[in-house]
Parts: sequence; structure tokens; C-alpha cells
Amino acid sequence: MEYNKNYTTSFSFAKECLREINDLSKTDGGKGCFSEDMLVWAVDDIERLSHPYQLMDTVDVAIGVSDSGIREVNKRILLCEFKFRCKNVNNLTKKDLEAKISYTQTLFSPERIEPNVYFLFSDKQTQQARSLFERNLYSVGSFKGKRIVKKEQEFANMFNQQV
Repeated sequence: MEYNKNYTTSFSFAKECLREINDLSKTDGGKGCFSEDMLVWAVDDIERLSHPYQLMDTVDVAIGVSDSGIREVNKRILLCEFKFRCKNVNNLTKKDLEAKISYTQTLFSPERIEPNVYFLFSDKQTQQARSLFERNLYSVGSFKGKRIVKKEQEFANMFNQQV
């Protein structure tokens, strides 16, 4: 999987919602370790445009991706939630997280959505979050293995190697 800038910038409804991922990451308490020209959709902005009077929780960013080496085939949208400022990961609930994901998916319907959703935590909280996700939140069921906890740098490395 690699970042697909052409796909990311091709949505006319989201042109004004394109942001540099580093800016969004830093605003949410991250370090901003992505490639300088990596544009993503700020999902909150998309929601404000489409449903200005009925705002609900959404994930933070959506990224256009495709299979490595095949830029125009298998294009899809990858969802990512920043949890850098999360003080107590034990307060996270599967119901709230899945509601965010589900509502975000409706904003991008009928586009193809990547089944894996990434949750980025601070370096201090990542291991505890991984344990919680594996042990309590996503140990069984249809989302097992599809809700992935990473550090920001780990997630950035998925794209920086290929951009």
C-alpha cells in the first residue's frame, strides 16, 4: 500500500478540505514526521461542509492509497485517528471508536474504504493502547486485526519509504 496523491486530490467535494498531514498531526499533539508534501483530507472539515448543523464524531484524517506500484488500480481511502493527547487509554470504548469509523465511512460513500483503520498514540501510550486493543476492544469479532495501533513514526514510515 502506498500514498496516492493523485487520488487524494481528485475529489472535487474535498478540495477545500485538503491539508498537510504534518499540520494536522502537530495540531493534535503529534510530532509531524511525514513527508512534507503529503496531503490528506481533514475529515472534520468534510463533515462541516456536508452536515454543518449535525456534527458527529469522525476520525481525524483520510488518506488516498493504492497498491504499491499500481497507482491507479485498487484505489481506496485509509482512515486514521490521532490519539496523541489521550491520557488514559482505558477510557476508550469500542462502541465510540466504531461509531466514529462508521460515520466517517458514510461521508466517503460509495468510495472503497481500506478495512484497516489506524490509531496513532504518543510514544508513552502506544504499548498500553496495543494491549487494550488486543485484550479488550478487538480481541474477537469481525474487527480483530483491522484496528491497528501505531506510533506516529511507525505510521509515517509506511508512506515515507514509498513517496
